[in-house]
Amino acid sequence: MQTSRINSHLEDALTVISAATQLYPDSRDLARHHAELLVQCGRNVEALKACEVFLTNFGADEDLLNLALQLSQQLSSYNSLTEAGTLSVSLCMIVKNEEKCLARCLASLKPAVDEIIIVDTGSSDRTVDIAVAFGASVFDYTWNGDFSAARNYSLSKARGRWILVMDADEVLSERDYPPLQQLLHGSAEKQVAWSVVTRNYTSRVESEGWHANDGSYPEQEQGDGWYPSKKVRLFPALQRVRFHGDIHEMVETDLRALGIPIEQANFVVHHFGELAEVDRRAKQLRYYNMGKQKQLEHTDDITAALELALQAGELELFDEALELWDNLLSHGITSLDIYFNRSYVLMGLGRFGEASAMAIKALEIDPCHKESAYNYGICLLNQGWPEQAVFFIVLVSAKHPDYPLLMSLLCVLYLCTGNSASAKMIYEKLRASNYAISGYIKERFSVLEQLGHLAMASQLRQNSANMGMK
Repeated sequence: MQTSRINSHLEDALTVISAATQLYPDSRDLARHHAELLVQCGRNVEALKACEVFLTNFGADEDLLNLALQLSQQLSSYNSLTEAGTLSVSLCMIVKNEEKCLARCLASLKPAVDEIIIVDTGSSDRTVDIAVAFGASVFDYTWNGDFSAARNYSLSKARGRWILVMDADEVLSERDYPPLQQLLHGSAEKQVAWSVVTRNYTSRVESEGWHANDGSYPEQEQGDGWYPSKKVRLFPALQRVRFHGDIHEMVETDLRALGIPIEQANFVVHHFGELAEVDRRAKQLRYYNMGKQKQLEHTDDITAALELALQAGELELFDEALELWDNLLSHGITSLDIYFNRSYVLMGLGRFGEASAMAIKALEIDPCHKESAYNYGICLLNQGWPEQAVFFIVLVSAKHPDYPLLMSLLCVLYLCTGNSASAKMIYEKLRASNYAISGYIKERFSVLEQLGHLAMASQLRQNSANMGMK
């Protein structure tokens, strides 16, 4: 009898809290109490849904995430493949450290798919926990710098009839669930793939193809507008359809080889990644402007002057940063950090001779300062002196054999000077440690070409290609 009365009171409280959360959806405390009360009432499925809503709206709260994990483990991974049959869709994603946006992404996609496959490439935050909380099947993957390989690993785990590929900083609008289902219903007995327009939201109106937000997706629209991009995101789950390309990975090549037509989808994907970068820079600029004001008010504050110079460098405001560092030096203020950061700024301005001189000054203070050693080596390379750079970097890298930037530079220097055997050894070591050495080589080639060192750039490309470096 006592238990019955308690349950009755809990149900009454739940009715009140449920109504309140509808009235005040922005209340964090109400959302928390709602999820916890659902558990006390034994409504675990509803409680898990409430936890998902909480994580989407308020972020990775420790207690609510742990509660969601307990509930998801009791209820097992999300799976409606059998019920969907030939219309079943497997969501395939690769992620790393996406706890800030993954919940929103999965909340938008879960109602539209029948299975969630998440391949984690080495997250150090609570990305994996969030994925599990949403019912995803999560698989660990050792990152090797190849996006296609990671994507293909996710495809190998999918069991649905169709594959939908998304990223953690993207969402699908609920108003596009019906169009997606219509595509699948109309293609249940045939093979077809769909190219999907992505709305890349941005505050840069100078972006090619920029469109102003028009209210057609009021819940998703952000920034000043968006520019479009297209790629195949929805396609049949076939073993012969795989991604190709280390960075700009696509399945179009295999689809065309198999004669599978690519049609235009009647739904869109919303991408917010560029806005996140813009917001970060905007925040940095705010702090920088605040720092400038602080310096005007406290001209003798050396710490403030140092912080301002660092902020200018981080924002790649190299001319302003150089002026700030020079002002400190003119007042007789010297340090390893000043020389190192002034070297970085001069490199950003393409003044490599002066930058190398600054790096040497930093190394005179601390001969083991690996970052300055790297700057000096890059300056020598960019001035067209790879032989001198090799001699120097070999000596320094012996002290820092686990510093990937120095070792990557040494690999490039060996390729530029024809020491392919040594380059190959470093290359394999860096790949084994999951460092993106291939991308680094491509970046150095591009810079050398831009600087007019065409023969050296050509040798770098040829030697790396001869050894099968991608």
